[in-house]
Amino acid sequence: MSTEKSLLRAEIRQARREKSAAERLHAKQRFSVPGFEIVMRQLDLMAPGGPHSVAGYSPLLGEPDVRGLLNRLIAVGVEVYLPVSTPQRPLEWAADDGRYRPSSVGGGPEPVGPVITSAELIDRAGVVIVPALAVDRRGARLGQGGGFYDRSFTELRTVTGSETCTFWAAVYDDEVLPARAVPTLPHDLRVDAALTPSGLDVFRKTRRGVGNASS
Repeated sequence: MSTEKSLLRAEIRQARREKSAAERLHAKQRFSVPGFEIVMRQLDLMAPGGPHSVAGYSPLLGEPDVRGLLNRLIAVGVEVYLPVSTPQRPLEWAADDGRYRPSSVGGGPEPVGPVITSAELIDRAGVVIVPALAVDRRGARLGQGGGFYDRSFTELRTVTGSETCTFWAAVYDDEVLPARAVPTLPHDLRVDAALTPSGLDVFRKTRRGVGNASS
């Protein structure tokens, strides 16, 4: 299993390195405009009359750049949370107020404000946008291998279900793979949909409206 995942990670990382600057810019623009509209529709479905919070991430080199999307959400009053990493522990989260510090574990820039736990986050967030190298049509997510998101959310999702918030993996279009293409273990985080430059690709619909917000 670990060998299969390692080979798939290497293949996708190579494909990302080969993407042109124009391809990356186009994807960033698509996340910023149609992606923003998709997230806002989802928040409206979950909480008519007022937005929930949204969780996102600071992209590493090569990862889908969702910063424009998150900045647009902040501009219209949506509270956006970014992860704060600590070694071998679940992620914590802080609101993105424009102040950052380097990650202690080599990730993207992290916000400096007061932190909340992942359990508290899923009570506040309507949408949690997570980074991924790939996702398959069962919702199986391939991460970078650090295990941060698996440790933070898999058990919580088992206990709470998916009705309090919805989890989307941000990937490029060619990183949405056929069912069972991503090897999985019981502790691996599964997502409800993939947010891509082309729109929202839904794998699991919930009563909260996931799948009705896609373009």
